[in-house]
Amino acid sequence: MSEGFAIELYLEPALENQVLKAWNVMARRQISTHLIETESRPHITLLSAPFLEPSKVEPLLRAFASKHEPLPLSFSSLATFPSHPDNLLFLAPTPSAALLHLHSHLCDAIRKESFEIADQFAVDSWIPHCPVARHVPKQRIAEAFSLLRELKLPVSGYAVDIALVQFSPVRELFSFALGNNPVRSSITLASCFSVAKDCCFLISWWFVCLCDSMGPFFFFFFFLMYSSLFGSLLARIEKNSRKFVYLDESLYGFEIFL
Repeated sequence: MSEGFAIELYLEPALENQVLKAWNVMARRQISTHLIETESRPHITLLSAPFLEPSKVEPLLRAFASKHEPLPLSFSSLATFPSHPDNLLFLAPTPSAALLHLHSHLCDAIRKESFEIADQFAVDSWIPHCPVARHVPKQRIAEAFSLLRELKLPVSGYAVDIALVQFSPVRELFSFALGNNPVRSSITLASCFSVAKDCCFLISWWFVCLCDSMGPFFFFFFFLMYSSLFGSLLARIEKNSRKFVYLDESLYGFEIFL
């Protein structure tokens, strides 16, 4: 099994889950479990090399990530490399100018550190892809394609992190969020607001049950007090959550529904 280092783009959770569905289908049908067994993660490999010195790459990637915003991706087709020895099946992203620009900038930054870049990852040769099955038996490639066609392509989202990994098995050495990564932070905050709302309702129900056992007068008193309190709190939560939803919508063209 080959060993080396790779710089990879990681996907936002929603898009990552779409890729994991494909991995799980391949595993359940016993077509390929290699990506799961090597503890990989859905990704796009930007470049790979037999050796990259982590101590030099870490500050380089940190600075690189701070200069690039989360990258929109659209996986629009399924494909394979005809002469690939691993019988690799992958989702191919639309090669947008932003994706090619990011890859070109990374290659320039790596060359400045005197690291060699393999021919297949050179700017003019690189084919961006996200693996969904590796080491597929030749006699089952047609079956694998048939199953993967059930994915409703295109699937779209964002690349939100860049990482250095060592393989095999895959071990992440470090990763950095692209830009300020409002995609990740807003989703996390929106989730927190949703959990907070659920907690408010649970606490309200607990007080209703408590007051009911104490008699109708206490029930009415506490009902008025806590309905006013939690109503104000929920309004504030809703206002804040919508603020982050609109941030995402204005910047990236999608919306989170709580």
